[in-house]
Amino acid sequence: MVQAKLAKDGRVVEAKALSGHPLLVPNCVDNARKWVFRPNPMAMAVIVYNFRLGVVDVTQFLLEPPNLVTLTASAPEINTSSQH
Repeated sequence: MVQAKLAKDGRVVEAKALSGHPLLVPNCVDNARKWVFRPNPMAMAVIVYNFRLGVVDVTQFLLEPPNLVTLTASAPEINTSSQH
């Protein structure tokens, strides 16, 4: 779970982990910094990343779809450019 503080235009200006596995938190925080949201009175959003992991054997793991992102407190702007 990542909390994002937003600028007036909806860009993420700060992101911090509220919970999560230490191996996944850095990538989730980095990902959250790339989002753009609709501005809201709280100037924040909470992003919940849900991962389903399966073990192939003791040396590998498998990311199993669907992996979900749930947004709370704000809805994202839809970016249709191919830059992301």
